[in-house]
Amino acid sequence: MLLPADRAGRSVGAMTSVEPRPAVPVTVERTPRPVMFWALVGAGFLLLMIYEWGSSWLAGDLVPTTAGRDTAPAWATVSVRAQEIALGVLALVVIWLVVIRPWRREGHLTLDGMMVISWATMWAIQDPWVSYSQTTISYNSTAVNLGCPQCHAPGWQSSQALAEPIIWGLGCYIGPMYLATLLAGKLMSRARERWPSTGKFGLTMIAIGSLAVADLVLEVFWTRTGVYTYGGGHPAISLFDEHYYKYPLWVGAIWGVAWGLIAAVRFFRDDRGHTVAERGINRVNTTPRRKQLLRLLALVGIMNSSFAFVYNVPVQIFSMHAHAFPQDLLNRPYLLGGVCGAGTDYACPDARIPIPRGDTSARITPEGTLHAPNGLPNQLPR
Repeated sequence: MLLPADRAGRSVGAMTSVEPRPAVPVTVERTPRPVMFWALVGAGFLLLMIYEWGSSWLAGDLVPTTAGRDTAPAWATVSVRAQEIALGVLALVVIWLVVIRPWRREGHLTLDGMMVISWATMWAIQDPWVSYSQTTISYNSTAVNLGCPQCHAPGWQSSQALAEPIIWGLGCYIGPMYLATLLAGKLMSRARERWPSTGKFGLTMIAIGSLAVADLVLEVFWTRTGVYTYGGGHPAISLFDEHYYKYPLWVGAIWGVAWGLIAAVRFFRDDRGHTVAERGINRVNTTPRRKQLLRLLALVGIMNSSFAFVYNVPVQIFSMHAHAFPQDLLNRPYLLGGVCGAGTDYACPDARIPIPRGDTSARITPEGTLHAPNGLPNQLPR
């Protein structure tokens, strides 16, 4: 039987020598691991926290701010104490129910447990940063405080004498801030059930809108009850402009965006239950405990980034264009807490007053005179 022949007359199937082909290198595609990026960001924020509190301690500033405390009426002191107790108890309940008990039961921190811890770091790192460029917020000096460690952030320009409340502040972030995030998630779930075609953008806008309203309600209550004040808000875009409890509308509008994005981070999770910050943790070859730490750092990173870059950075525009404090506030030194006004050599912000740059800068006093520190330059030709 003859085998079929090819065009060259060789039998098909006959034994022929075939030159070996060069081996093709196998390429392994590197898949992104966002968790590593966000964990690095989170570690950076924690280092900043250590720097702020350490610098405050080394400078001898980690002491209570009491300026104006003796001028506080009884109702203002009682209001702050009552809220400190209520928020302190609420924070302890949240820590037990959300952080400690699930940790003991499951042997690891849950997502919500890590978010509670992240909320606490947001207070410890950047709560008063709205006043980074110029005093915009001031606290009731009757509150339990250790001055303002967060005011030792690099490049801080305004007064560092803020009476940053510790019990009230931590309680606020761990309690109402976290719980309102859960509420926004419930609203997003209801909206998705009722309108299944609503996409991520629409659901995120629901979170932003609802939390902007929540901020309005909460902050009007807190300012009205004498915990703190936004003295320099623009009259045209502020509620209660002539009163100590002035509320600039830009606060809720911008903070609602940052807060809503944090709620969206919690709401939109993959099939493994991981947020966008934790994606890729399963491709990290390390121990379970280290994975837990990476996830926590990632949440610290993404939540602090939202607070810093979506809220605190943009609001510096409003801070640097602060308007005159209302007389109703200037008459209440306990709400100024030594940052400006009576008993200090700093005039409170006003469009007619240059913005001082730290303690060594020339500044206008409350009496309207110039305070010129020693060593001002002589720049005239010689």
